[in-house]
Amino acid sequence: MHIPIPFFITLGLSFFISIIIVGISRLIHSQDHHVTKKRAAHKIATPRLGGLAIIIAIFAGLFMLEISVKWYLLIAITPIFMAGIMEDLNYPIHPYMRLCLGAISAGICVYFTGIWLREINVPYFDMLLQYPVFGVAFTVFAILILINSINMIDGINGLASGKTLIMSAAIIGLSNHFAEPGIVILNVLIFSSVLGFFMLNYPTGRLFMGDAGAYALGFLIAISLIALKSRHPELSGWAVLLIVFWPAMDMVHSVFRRFYKNTDATRPDMMHFHHVLMRRIEIYSKGRIPRLWSNPIATAIILPMATIPVFTGLAFHTSSKICAIAVMFFLVLYSLIYARLVR
Repeated sequence: MHIPIPFFITLGLSFFISIIIVGISRLIHSQDHHVTKKRAAHKIATPRLGGLAIIIAIFAGLFMLEISVKWYLLIAITPIFMAGIMEDLNYPIHPYMRLCLGAISAGICVYFTGIWLREINVPYFDMLLQYPVFGVAFTVFAILILINSINMIDGINGLASGKTLIMSAAIIGLSNHFAEPGIVILNVLIFSSVLGFFMLNYPTGRLFMGDAGAYALGFLIAISLIALKSRHPELSGWAVLLIVFWPAMDMVHSVFRRFYKNTDATRPDMMHFHHVLMRRIEIYSKGRIPRLWSNPIATAIILPMATIPVFTGLAFHTSSKICAIAVMFFLVLYSLIYARLVR
């Protein structure tokens, strides 16, 4: 496929816009209200509009190429992206309103494509998905899960962007295998745009992708995987889950943790895996490793761990049995490591 030119253009455009955002932020001395919060993993005021650079670069690349998905994608992504932008500009939106806007984005995408999940390789549940009302509702729910799970792991430098690079690379491999050039192109542009931003996001965290970037990237990754699964039933739903295992597991664990503690599930905390690991690094070093470095070190430890389920899903993408066993294994392993870090 002849896409090296759009790849490098989106890479450069994302990097260039990211530099401009950082420069303007320093020039006008913009405030970062998140740095004063207890759950902040950074100590220096940092702009949170990196998602703007990423999305502009992705759609610039799409409009350079002769593909038909760009218009409905732009329409569909707008509600949830604007919700994120409002948050990043310190105009908070109620969590349930953000969920509604995410559902609207997902619904628009389903409407334009006519694609929804008709099976996920779970016995009996697949029978329900054959009915459009259940299939569409579950598809919207799955998109919402990934939208919010990417946002949840965006707590330390490079984790959300690095994991997005891994997921988009996996989708490129799968979509190339199944001869889906449109999905290949979209995820090549996602990869290059996120890579341009990643250069300023890791390791020093000069720019964050913010809620807008996390929501938009979660949306794009979700619809890419749903399109692959719906068009190619031989692709196991469990393999898809392995590709998004880390953000999905972090979100599920957070929901159960807050339910167990009887706290509001919509309120953020600092007990995510990456937060706990970051503080454990500081404790083990007896304070010799400051927050400035424990933050990127935690990412450097987590990303290789998060890659293993992805490789497993790619290697056994047609075997629901093996992938289901792998999901259970990684779920137990994740829980044991988390418990050990906390204790």
